[in-house]
Amino acid sequence: MESGCRICELNASEAALPLRERLYVNDAWRVAHGWSSLPGWLVVAPAPQARRRPSTI
Repeated sequence: MESGCRICELNASEAALPLRERLYVNDAWRVAHGWSSLPGWLVVAPAPQARRRPSTI
């Protein structure tokens, strides 16, 4: 887990996350509602079991 990384902090307690933070989870990605004020936005983040952080998409 990287220090100061919000995604890493959330992934550390994935089982306790509310449904909005784990809409879809597979071996590589976790889909969550966006944190911005724009309604309906989704965020695709590396899943906790991903072996490394992506550098590009």
